[in-house]
Amino acid sequence: SDLISIFAFGPEKLVDEVSDLGGSAGPLRRQLESLMQVSDSESDLAILCTPQFLFNDGKQIIQTYSPRFEKPLRMLFGPEVVAAYTTFSLEPKFYGELRVIGPSEKETLKGARDVQTRFQSLADEAEAMLVAEPAHPYWRAIANRLPPMLRSLKQYQRFGVEQGHAITNFYLPSDAAPNLALAAWMSMQSTKGVAAAVPDKSITKSPAKKALGVDEILARPIDLVFDQQALETAMNSILDEINNGLPDGTERLQIEIDGGAFEREGITRNKEVRNFEFRKQPGREALNDLVKKANPESAPSLNASNQKVVWVVLDNSSNGSTKLKIQITTRKAAEAARIILPKEFLP
Repeated sequence: SDLISIFAFGPEKLVDEVSDLGGSAGPLRRQLESLMQVSDSESDLAILCTPQFLFNDGKQIIQTYSPRFEKPLRMLFGPEVVAAYTTFSLEPKFYGELRVIGPSEKETLKGARDVQTRFQSLADEAEAMLVAEPAHPYWRAIANRLPPMLRSLKQYQRFGVEQGHAITNFYLPSDAAPNLALAAWMSMQSTKGVAAAVPDKSITKSPAKKALGVDEILARPIDLVFDQQALETAMNSILDEINNGLPDGTERLQIEIDGGAFEREGITRNKEVRNFEFRKQPGREALNDLVKKANPESAPSLNASNQKVVWVVLDNSSNGSTKLKIQITTRKAAEAARIILPKEFLP
């Protein structure tokens, strides 16, 4: 139950929650509870989690141990996945299983198709990665075997939907486990500090990508789906998606809630944001929907006078560096500070 608590509540609540539980199992969201029902004590490793935790509150775990692991995780757990259960057993054969659930039956079916597509492309992606960035000699022998190993995996893998879960599982010989684990782990490690081959001076360097302005950043499409999150968590989830994959040289946006402005107008910053779904839509539209859901009353449009909650862009420039910050504040506070409101909020 302690492991489940880590993934269900997040690190900032873990100590208090575990203490309050007194050793009993913690309350779980509906999708996690459904996956918990198929778990058992026979597995050598089992992980039950909400994938969005890994990209938000739990992001430090990935950044600490393997930053390169974030991209494949995002590919595997798309925005339609709200809960996941992974289990592995090493004997008598290596058995692995992944179950995922979406916010609805339709999303779960889509998740099943997407998981299958992602798994079936693993070998080709590994091959392309090793062509673009050849493995260092210290693990080259196993690196060269990684694509064939992944293609062999496909032969012993099945996909389907059971008990409302999108599921994939496989059986492999026991000695496949350490080889796959080692190859996957090494492929995800940073190559910084590793001696590289002497570059070919005849190769022309690609021109540096132009840094994006704030309007260009907010125009980039994002994918984000969740059924319920606290306002501040939802805000940070949106920002993570907006900042994900920005070109080199582009400043990552920051975000904050203007707590003082909220307090002055009696607006709670702990409000729950529900039924949030954005697919291939600009990050700007996600921010618009967030402040609409955070508003204390229903407003006919974003530029209506009773749309009290707004977002603005603050330019915190210092030492020649421009730090762009998005602030969730109130219309009254922005106008008092003479901050120019985005076009959506203007009459």
